[in-house]
Amino acid sequence: MALNTRIGPTAAAAALGLAALAGAGSAKAVTCSSVVATLPEAVKTHVIYGSGGSAITPTLAKVAYVISQSTTPVFVFYQDGKGAGTGLATFKAGNGGITGNQFKYWLTAADTDSTAPPTCTADNPDAGRPVDFATTGGTSALFGVTLDADVGVFTGPTQGINIIVPYASTETSISTEALYYVYGFSDATKLGGAQSIIPWTNKDYIFKRGATAFVQQFLRGAISTLGVNFPGDFGIAKPSSPDTNQGSIDNVIAAAAAGHTQEAIGFTSGPNAQRSYGAGKIHTLAYQHTGQDAAYWPDSTDGAKDKINIRNGHYFLWDTNQFFTKLTAPSANPTLAQIVNPDVATFIGLFTGQVQSFDVTKAIIDTGSIPQCAMQVTRSSDFTGLACAAPPTPCGHYFDQIATGAQTGTACEDDSKCGKDEPKCHFKFCEAY
Repeated sequence: MALNTRIGPTAAAAALGLAALAGAGSAKAVTCSSVVATLPEAVKTHVIYGSGGSAITPTLAKVAYVISQSTTPVFVFYQDGKGAGTGLATFKAGNGGITGNQFKYWLTAADTDSTAPPTCTADNPDAGRPVDFATTGGTSALFGVTLDADVGVFTGPTQGINIIVPYASTETSISTEALYYVYGFSDATKLGGAQSIIPWTNKDYIFKRGATAFVQQFLRGAISTLGVNFPGDFGIAKPSSPDTNQGSIDNVIAAAAAGHTQEAIGFTSGPNAQRSYGAGKIHTLAYQHTGQDAAYWPDSTDGAKDKINIRNGHYFLWDTNQFFTKLTAPSANPTLAQIVNPDVATFIGLFTGQVQSFDVTKAIIDTGSIPQCAMQVTRSSDFTGLACAAPPTPCGHYFDQIATGAQTGTACEDDSKCGKDEPKCHFKFCEAY
């Protein structure tokens, strides 16, 4: 199933109308229906609403923009302001777009790089409106949510959870045991004269997320592999403000600006961290998980973008995005054809890889997520052991080229250009099968 992502006349006209509305909406809040009203008639019937966490937002924004500019456009609204668990609950309850948790939307390529794109509310911002899909950084079990029988689950890209410190911090790594100490007990007022070998002992600069956030629940689960009952509220750590992945990054940067470079620490999703790599911002700590002999970065080095240690399983802090939507009938192994809303089916299919688009796969890679076609390992649930992955259409060499600019395989147009070790041509590179 292929998606034509060329910008057609309909999408171009929509962009012009929405740009005008965005200028007007910058002065006051707008309703999403007023945004939809500016769309051409052919687009108004292809609008979908979603809710979830902010871990995937940088990736989702790029994909939403690409599909909005296709010759068969779908326009996406997405709310992410209260954590993945709340987003999943909003999907179940049908109360999206309330005041304080508005829908985001993306009119231009520049909007997709912004941490504050345009937003809108439901027509009734107190009661909200139904949403068509939800997405979380892990399984629904991570949030204690039981799904209705007619909700299908689809697996999307993989993303890491990054432990972050200010760019100028001299710290380079952290272990599960250190995370347990820092986020459970690290408070200099309670050390009783003891001397810590780590710098994170000031609770005012140890930042956490809310209990509904995927990154917090996953990190809690990773710490719990020590065999401890780690508190869901992360002990004495200070909540990020705002309670988003970008909020955690901004808090760490602000702590450094206030003279607390060595004391500041937080965590965020890989796509959000990658967007903030660079001088004066943040860097990622290598992580040594329970039972490992060494610490690993998500990438080959700090600040690289190859995600190799996630792809091969050395870096523990990763999970796959899950997408949830209504089906025409209950199904344990749903297909895209069983999704009630065909526009949602197309949108989710772009993330699962069942709807193929070079532009979308590139967007997923560019933003720091990992399409399943580039993974070498898999997990059956959030924290289980690893198994080898065999994606139907591997794209490891394509991932390397897009993420790093380096060509690691043989370029091809078809199988005839490939050799016996990598005989199949996928994504214009020879792969092993």
